[in-house]
Amino acid sequence: MNEAFTGQTFGKMILGLKVINKTSKKDISGIQSFLRFGFGVFDFMFLAGLLVASTNKNKQRIEDLVADSIVIDLN
Repeated sequence: MNEAFTGQTFGKMILGLKVINKTSKKDISGIQSFLRFGFGVFDFMFLAGLLVASTNKNKQRIEDLVADSIVIDLN
């Protein structure tokens, strides 16, 4: 499953989460998905995402800030 098409990875689907465009509140584009993936690797390797999310008002990780996306709970 690809975030670019559904806004969900397999794990997000199981947890009832979805990634959307923060500005338009619609599904993310392929470019946003690519940016999230690229910066997600950086987030994970250096644990920078945890620090950024804990100090960010919207609890966004670096990948979400760069891609102008946000993860929402569908439940």
